[in-house]
Amino acid sequence: MDQVDAQVHDLEVLVTKIAGGDETKRDFAHMCAEVEIWQAIEEAIRTKGSRARQLRNALLPIHRVPPELILEVLRSVIEPFAKQEDYYIVVKRISGVCHLWRHIINGAPALWSRIHGWDPPPAMDEALERSAAHTLDVWFDPGCGMNEIDMDTFLEKLSPHMDRCEKLVLVAGWQEGGLEKLVALPAPQLQRVVLKDSIWGSDFTGVELFAGNATCLKEIELVGVSCNWESTVFRDLSSLSITGVQFPSFDHIHSVLHHSINLLQLELHSISFHGDTNPTYADSIVRPINLPVLRKLSLGFNDIRRTEAFLNRLQAPVCTRLLFSVPDTPDIQGKIAQFAAVWLSQLQGPKLHPRSINIAMAPRKTTLSTVGRDGQSSVSLILTHSLNRDNSASVLDGVNHVATHYLAASESHLQLDHDILDFLDHQNIHNELHRLPPVTQIEIGDPSSEPGPTPNWALERRWTFPPFPSLQSLRFFNSRTETILAIVNAVFDNPTPDAEKRVIHMEVHAPSVFAVDDLKNALATEIQAIIGEDNRLSFIFTPHVDRFRN
Repeated sequence: MDQVDAQVHDLEVLVTKIAGGDETKRDFAHMCAEVEIWQAIEEAIRTKGSRARQLRNALLPIHRVPPELILEVLRSVIEPFAKQEDYYIVVKRISGVCHLWRHIINGAPALWSRIHGWDPPPAMDEALERSAAHTLDVWFDPGCGMNEIDMDTFLEKLSPHMDRCEKLVLVAGWQEGGLEKLVALPAPQLQRVVLKDSIWGSDFTGVELFAGNATCLKEIELVGVSCNWESTVFRDLSSLSITGVQFPSFDHIHSVLHHSINLLQLELHSISFHGDTNPTYADSIVRPINLPVLRKLSLGFNDIRRTEAFLNRLQAPVCTRLLFSVPDTPDIQGKIAQFAAVWLSQLQGPKLHPRSINIAMAPRKTTLSTVGRDGQSSVSLILTHSLNRDNSASVLDGVNHVATHYLAASESHLQLDHDILDFLDHQNIHNELHRLPPVTQIEIGDPSSEPGPTPNWALERRWTFPPFPSLQSLRFFNSRTETILAIVNAVFDNPTPDAEKRVIHMEVHAPSVFAVDDLKNALATEIQAIIGEDNRLSFIFTPHVDRFRN
């Protein structure tokens, strides 16, 4: 007799027992008993139905796969959402597909190890519990506008689990007492920490960071946060980034770098020192700075004399990427050439004899990079500067000096951001473009950008480009038709005799919303008319496919 039959039998027995009583009471009792029993029967049927579904699902092919393999499949679906605010909503929905999936997901601590400020308190509590002993990826930024929890509550819940933190990113807009207490706790598994104060006012100099117990820590990024620079956490680092901090003296920076001799990446921006008003103070960096495996260096001291002194003392023979902020001072091009000369003179190997150089221009950034004989990128000089035409021209002058005197490249490629095109009517920029090594490729736009509205200058302005007689390739990314035609007109507006009978390869990567065939036919015809019959046109039109966004 199964559970349903048993419930029916109980109903019959109960009705029989009350049959001899008062008729009214008997009828009422019969109805009550019948309702109660049928409710029990319904529950029994529901239980049996749930069990039947479990038995049926267990026979499906997917459930014959080992749980470890199912977990890997589920992880591949869930992980792209790791940086989204609905991460745990996705986890819950997927775990609700069936009992087996829920059991696998709830038993996988790694899927519950993301602790972000935009998770509501119940989700954070559940994640901390289900992540068990797994290391944690922690992120909180009160300025993101998506947080479901205040910082004090967040820090209070996180504190008991600091020994499990592997990555810690905390952003504060004011002094946080809870934050100071948190960073004083031991973090033996911490590998990367980012501490940011948006008003550059946090002072942790009286705190022994992570109680001196962060032996796995390799990457530190500090923005507006002063620390005890003698702390043991600033030892044996592979990456260090400090912005918006005032040091007592350069000796404190030197001490940090001395204890992290194996740094691969170093960033120092908006750094000032007590006593910087003394004109001779910048000359006090006398000890060498030895970073033998450093590959990326980014400098932006408030006083350019500091940048100069730092580079003069730096010994980094394999540093192939230099970024520094160019100040608004006279002789910008001279400073660029001077700093680049010091940097390049230390490089080892054939890096100074590239096959070609790339010049990339954006409104606030100019980049000089090289391509070696093996086709791989060799060195990169990245210059950030203020937004004006004169500065851009001066920076390009300095870059040209470096390319001419220190990099013996036989050709150059030019990359222009859409927003820099409006600068091309500046005579000095025009002259600097003319001085580049023979330009064989011009690339307009950014493959990762979205096309915007057609600016007025694209409809009204005609530029005069240098003739570029060696030009072989033009590539456009997310450019409007008017922009493409204006650029082609400018490039071929001033031909030279040795530029005749070329083969021009052109690529147009357009948004997928455009009518591809119609635009291709119209552009090909107009462009061929512009470049002339003596120049052959190889034309490729590729719809731009939107990238998946996490």
